[in-house]
Amino acid sequence: LMATEQPRIDQFVAPDAQFPVFEYFDLVTFPEAFLPGQTLVETLKELSRLDAIGCIHVGLRPDTSQQHLFSVQQLTDLLEQIHPLLGSAAEDLKPFRNWLSVQPTDLRFNVGCLFMVDANARLRVCLHPKLVRSKFERSALEEEHMTEANLVSLVTLLPTNNTLLSITLQPLLCSDALHTATDNPDC
Repeated sequence: LMATEQPRIDQFVAPDAQFPVFEYFDLVTFPEAFLPGQTLVETLKELSRLDAIGCIHVGLRPDTSQQHLFSVQQLTDLLEQIHPLLGSAAEDLKPFRNWLSVQPTDLRFNVGCLFMVDANARLRVCLHPKLVRSKFERSALEEEHMTEANLVSLVTLLPTNNTLLSITLQPLLCSDALHTATDNPDC
C-alpha cells in the first residue's frame, strides 16, 4: 500500500521487469483483521514519514493472542504509545481519552482504528470502541465478554480542493451496523 514492489535478486527475473506502481487510495478497511496494538504503533511510526496516505481502517487486539478485547489499562497503555507520534494532531484522541478515563477498570472493549497521513503530512488517528456486542462477544468469562461502548466517533474529512465537499463518516465494527438490542436503553 505504501511503496512499489522491490525487484528480487533472482536469476530467473529479467532486470528490466516492470513492477506495479503505487496508486493512491481513499480508504482501505480491514475491520475484522484485529491488528495487534504494538503492530499498530510500529505502523504509525513508519507512516509518519510519508507525505500523505489514504485512510486505513482496522480492528485491533491487545497483542498477538487470540483475545480481541482490550482492558481499560491496555487501552490506556496504547494511548500512551500513540500520543507522542501525533504531534499537533494529538487532540484527535482527546474525546476517546476522556471517555476512557471514566470507564470502570474491569470492563473490556472491542476497539477499531482509522488512521491516515493528511494533506498537511500530519499523522491522524481515530480510535473508536464497538457499540453493539455480537452474539460471539457475550460470555460468562470476564475476559471474553465485551462491554458495549457509549462513545460515537465521527471523522470529518476536509478536502484541500475547494470544489469538493467535506464528508463525515462514522467508523464501525461489524455488529455496530446491525439493528439489534443493546445494553443501552433507546440505543
